Amino acid sequence: MIKVTFTPSKYDLAIEGHAGCGKKGQDIVCSAASILFYTYGQSLSESKDMLEGDMEFTDKDGEGHYACTPKKEYLSY
Repeated sequence: MIKVTFTPSKYDLAIEGHAGCGKKGQDIVCSAASILFYTYGQSLSESKDMLEGDMEFTDKDGEGHYACTPKKEYLSY
């Protein structure tokens, strides 16, 4: 199972686990989750002017994490 956690106030996205729908490296559900995760990170990196400080990023087998703090004027809550 893939677990995704998002905290809007920190633009914090964590993903962990595997879908288990296919062999490692051939699981299309994990592939879809991964591409969405990396697309989110690319969007953040292209919007650095909206962030306070640097973006944190970790990636290892079955786990990924992005964390950064948006400038106050970009908070949506």
